[in-house]
Order: sequence, then structure tokens, then C-alpha cells
Amino acid sequence: MALSAPAYDDKLAEAAFEERYITTAEICSYLGVSRTAVHYKQKAGELPGCIQHQKVRFWERSVVMPHLEAWKKALETRGVGAN
Repeated sequence: MALSAPAYDDKLAEAAFEERYITTAEICSYLGVSRTAVHYKQKAGELPGCIQHQKVRFWERSVVMPHLEAWKKALETRGVGAN
């Protein structure tokens, strides 16, 4: 008797991934900043480390969100970025 692989639901997996991770593009959209700005912040140590797969960078939401919230607040104070 052969063992079969468990059923895999792509939509469920994608939803779980989206819930756990955020991409550079999503950060840019959320903050209203450029990709270069995000990469600069990471290089300067103002964002935690990320996972890079080919040209796409992912951050764990739970880890990076406090940093993004602080950055968003700073942008709003200066009148820059997403409203």
C-alpha cells in the first residue's frame, strides 16, 4: 500500500504566507516610499534582517511591523509618505 501525500491547498498556503510575511513591495505601498528607501533602511540597520529569494525580500510581519509603524509615524510627522 503506497502512502499518498497530504492534500495541499495552494490558497490556504498562500494565505498563511501572506499572514506571516511582508514583501518590500508591500512595505513600499504601506508607507508610500520607494524600494530604494526600504533597502537603505535595512542596510543602515534600521530594519531587521530579511529573507531574500532571488530578487524578492521578505520580512516576518511580527518582527518588522514595529519598525514600520515607527517609520510611518516619522513620515506622517514630516508630512511624507502614505496617509
